[in-house]
Amino acid sequence: MKQEAENTSYSDALNLKAAIEELLGADEWYRLKDTRSVAKWKASFLRVMNSSEVAIRATIKITDCDQLESLRSIIDQGRHDVRKSASLIDAFSAFSATFLRLSFQQLGHMPNRKGRRTSTRAIPAHWKLDTYRSVQYVQSDMQALWVEYRKDERDISEKASDPKFRKLHRTG
Repeated sequence: MKQEAENTSYSDALNLKAAIEELLGADEWYRLKDTRSVAKWKASFLRVMNSSEVAIRATIKITDCDQLESLRSIIDQGRHDVRKSASLIDAFSAFSATFLRLSFQQLGHMPNRKGRRTSTRAIPAHWKLDTYRSVQYVQSDMQALWVEYRKDERDISEKASDPKFRKLHRTG
């Protein structure tokens, strides 16, 4: 009976399983493919959170200490909430809430409208999140070249022989 309770349809949470595979690889997909095991899902969610924390530290080059602390705090709280989850729905909820908060914090700050009785309309004046910091994406010449390489639809052998792409293979 316990075995039946842990199995689920291949298509349950398919989008989430696919996104986790994109991040962590096929082994993670197969771990989650047909399971309702709370422990397996929690372990996977924690791996995603750990990877996110590493990616933040490795990728964000210019920011203030308060922002990094806010991002770390959101992930730490998410780990805590996932670990204490007793059910699959609670684990999914904790994971989703963490990344909802994290996405808005990375845009500038997580709005706190807790307790407001009216909803906030989706207009720019209500959602401009640059009170404390502004987000700016920059791209080096090498990064732009990698984008061009990725979009180039020629066969990989043709691209490899193209002089403009040769330096990409030397730099990794």
